[in-house]
Amino acid sequence: MEQSKLQEWEAELYVELYELSETGKISLTENYFVGKTDINDPNLHPDFIDLYKDSNGMEFYWATDNSNEIGGRIHFLNYETAFLTVNKYDDWQIEQEETLPYFRAIDLITDEAECGIIYNGKEYLSDTMFYLERGDSNLPCLDINFDGYLELLKMSRGYYYWPKVLLDIQSGEESPETNSFKQNMPLIFEDFSWDNFVAKYQALRLSTKA
Repeated sequence: MEQSKLQEWEAELYVELYELSETGKISLTENYFVGKTDINDPNLHPDFIDLYKDSNGMEFYWATDNSNEIGGRIHFLNYETAFLTVNKYDDWQIEQEETLPYFRAIDLITDEAECGIIYNGKEYLSDTMFYLERGDSNLPCLDINFDGYLELLKMSRGYYYWPKVLLDIQSGEESPETNSFKQNMPLIFEDFSWDNFVAKYQALRLSTKA
């Protein structure tokens, strides 16, 4: 059976992380979740239906040592949590960002931050992925669609807070998260290039295609 685009992406990333774990350079934990209900949503984009075709979410977690200070996580939430759970927000949060109730978290990148889409169950209110920190109401736009997100996720290997790095590239600033990313990624992944990562992001940005 021919593999889907997402299956190929997942397999390639897993092989790389697994090989690094075999050398002792990183530790790796993987989980695939089962038990999803049938997806009965004619408006859901095929990319997300593809995401839940073989498992009801998945998680890769890697770290360079037991402190877990340097590492990454890819955690695609299960379908029920991502699309069927009604998230509750304070009135003041919704006043600051009226689309917040329609934010659907797809990837829990850390315990404090997640990335997702704005979808009201009938239509996508934007084609782009968004970044949200827990307890915040600000939904900064990552300026990439889900395909672009997957490409950059693979390049970043899910390094902690890598989407925040994209926001820093947008603004021209460098947060501690970006400094950590730039310093450690080449030490862990020999083929990683900061310049190539920036160039790929700029090429994938939706605003550059308008």
